[in-house]
Amino acid sequence: MPAPRIAELAISERPHRVVLENPGEPVPNPDGGWIESWDVIGTPWGRVSPASAADMERVVAGTVTALLPFLVVVPYVPGVTTLSRVSYHGRHFAVVGVRNLDERNVRLEIVCEERSAEEGGSGMTMSSEPTAPPPTPPAPAPTPAPPPTAPPSPTTPPPTRRVPRADADGGW
Repeated sequence: MPAPRIAELAISERPHRVVLENPGEPVPNPDGGWIESWDVIGTPWGRVSPASAADMERVVAGTVTALLPFLVVVPYVPGVTTLSRVSYHGRHFAVVGVRNLDERNVRLEIVCEERSAEEGGSGMTMSSEPTAPPPTPPAPAPTPAPPPTAPPSPTTPPPTRRVPRADADGGW
């Protein structure tokens, strides 16, 4: 039996314009830190939809995800990895997995999770603070030496210890 043919997505199956981006070079900001930049690698028409359990089983094959995943299906675009992000209507989605169907470079199924603007589009974060090492904590204050003790007096007898002894019937 011949393998099923994977056709390119029909135009009716691609109602959403998405932007695929890869991390670019960090850009210095006025505060002395760095800002993460993104390079556009493609702007294909595709389909963005919440992934169903069947989609996740087919694409991720047993991986458990905690957030609501989205499935983005687009014609093949080279360079999409798990470091990439998908932008759609001002929303940013971090790429969790990429599937190139039959490795034929025809269509990509991209599993994504939505990220807020503060989190960035991928798991990568860049500091907005200067890249100086953290300050060294101050050294602890020295502990004072214990006061000297007086030697025992020769006239005072040493303390005696009471040792419990058993009674004649074996009790204490």
